[in-house]
Amino acid sequence: MDHSNTDTESQQSNDGFLIATSSAEDAGNNNNDNNDSNLQQTNTYSVKKEKETSNSNSNSGSNDGNSSIDHNVNDINTHIAMTLSSMKYENNSNNNIKIEQQQKDDDNNSNNDNIDIIKNNLLVLNDIKDKEKDYNQIKDCVLKQMDLIDKENNMIDELHMERSQLIQEFKKYELLMKEIQIDLSRVDNVLAVSKKEKEKIQADLQQLQDMQLYPLKDSIDSQRKSIGLPTLPSIQEEKDRLNAEYLRDRLDKHILQQQQQQQLQSSFQSQSHTYTGAKRGRKRSIHTG
Repeated sequence: MDHSNTDTESQQSNDGFLIATSSAEDAGNNNNDNNDSNLQQTNTYSVKKEKETSNSNSNSGSNDGNSSIDHNVNDINTHIAMTLSSMKYENNSNNNIKIEQQQKDDDNNSNNDNIDIIKNNLLVLNDIKDKEKDYNQIKDCVLKQMDLIDKENNMIDELHMERSQLIQEFKKYELLMKEIQIDLSRVDNVLAVSKKEKEKIQADLQQLQDMQLYPLKDSIDSQRKSIGLPTLPSIQEEKDRLNAEYLRDRLDKHILQQQQQQQLQSSFQSQSHTYTGAKRGRKRSIHTG
């Protein structure tokens, strides 16, 4: 009976120890690594106490032994409860200190951020002031340049109008020059045709004299002499006569060419006079304006 009671009390002691140990482990799971170390120390101490209690139970077999076991179990439970309470207090204190330190750090960071923002705003304002000063200077320069551009545009418009008038006059003069060039081309063509005709006539004349005229004249002169008739006029006389006729033809052509040139010159002078009068009238209108 004594042994069975002892075993029952030991079992109760073990159950109480396990419950206290589980409570300690549950509390330690919610803490940091320092709390785990404290729980390990508490568990070690509890094991030692349990061994002491078991040894005392095995050595005693009476009711005095049972009361000693109960007393030891109560001491263990009391020690565990005090250890847990102390650990909770330390954890709460450490957490409160950490929270206060975190709040202080947050306040300092917030103040530093506010100071940085103010400094940045001041730098931005200073930069804006400098840039606005440069902007105003550039703006004045731009407005002056725009005024100059307006003046240049007005001058360019006037020059365009003057240029248009000059182009119109140039076209008139160019048309007149084209007409003169056409007349000159006609005269050159007439001269070229005349030279070719002259060369052709000369070639035909020389061939006619050498091939037909001289042999036939010699035969006629011989026959005329045989019957007592005078010979025909010499070839030189005939040549002089032909030259005289040629010169007369050339003189007539030369006179005709002079008449044509005089007509062209008179026509050019009349058109040039008309152009000069129109130009003088334009100059007078510009000067008056």
